[in-house]
Parts: sequence; structure tokens; C-alpha cells
Amino acid sequence: MRAWLPAVAGRFSSAAGRGVASDFRRSGVDGRTRAQHQAPAHHHVTRRARLSRSRDFDAAYRKGRSAASRSLVVYTFHRDGDDGEQDDAVRLGLAVPRRVGDAVARNRVKRKLREAFAACSSETAAAHDVVIVARPGLAETLDRESQEWLTAELRELLARTLTANDRAA
Repeated sequence: MRAWLPAVAGRFSSAAGRGVASDFRRSGVDGRTRAQHQAPAHHHVTRRARLSRSRDFDAAYRKGRSAASRSLVVYTFHRDGDDGEQDDAVRLGLAVPRRVGDAVARNRVKRKLREAFAACSSETAAAHDVVIVARPGLAETLDRESQEWLTAELRELLARTLTANDRAA
């Protein structure tokens, strides 16, 4: 963890010098703290509102409705609440395969997909699971296109998978 610190940081013997080194460690290369690097709160999808179990993904794939475009596949599944969970939140699951790109590209794609979903999740009724599958080539498309394009693409696919009764009022 200390490998990226400058060699000078280890040479301080005074408390003031060590404080400077620890301040450098807390902030990034550009001087911003970790809190300043985080996404705005309105784009945050809580961990509770994410799909994590394999059986939840399988239920969305097998029993849910799907819509696809060149870059994305969206599955939506209405939860009945028979598995003991009383949560009515819309839950998001992301599947970004290795063919999309390296780890950095996949993480960037996931971050942008979460942001796009947060922008249009208010149009989805409660108690739904949404699984978004990224197709190969999405990382390159996102380099060319804007976040608004991704949000519009996702909004269109969600509209195709949700019936009139499933849409939020």
C-alpha cells in the first residue's frame, strides 16, 4: 500500500512531517480526497437494491421478460415476495462479461450502467428485478456516445419489457 508514496514521505521523523505524509496518503495524486471522488448521492444504487444471488439472476433469465439492442439485453422480473423478502425496491443486477473489455473497462461500463439505471429507475414499479447484460462492444460505444445515449437506450429497453401495469405511475 505504501509503494506509491514518494520516498521522501518515509524520511520524516517529526510529527508534523508524518502528518504531511499521511495527508498525502489520504488524498489522491490530484489532491482530492476519496469523498470527492465518489459519485453524487442521487446516482447511488444501494447494495440492498442489487441482485447478488445466482438464483435471483436465474429467475430473471428464465421467468422474466427481455428486450435487446445491439449493445444491451435487459431482463425484468416481477417478484412475488414468496422467498420471504418483504422489500419492494427495484433491484438491479449487472452482467458484464470479459468480452466487453479488461477489468478497467468492465468497471467503467458497470458504473455508467448504474448511473443510467438510477436516472430511469423511477419509471419502474416496485418489486421488480432488472438484469442488464452488456454485450461485447459496449465499452467502445460508450467512448463515442454520451451518458444520455445510454440512459435513453436503457429507458427504451425497460419500456419494452414492462407491461402497462408494471410501470410506475
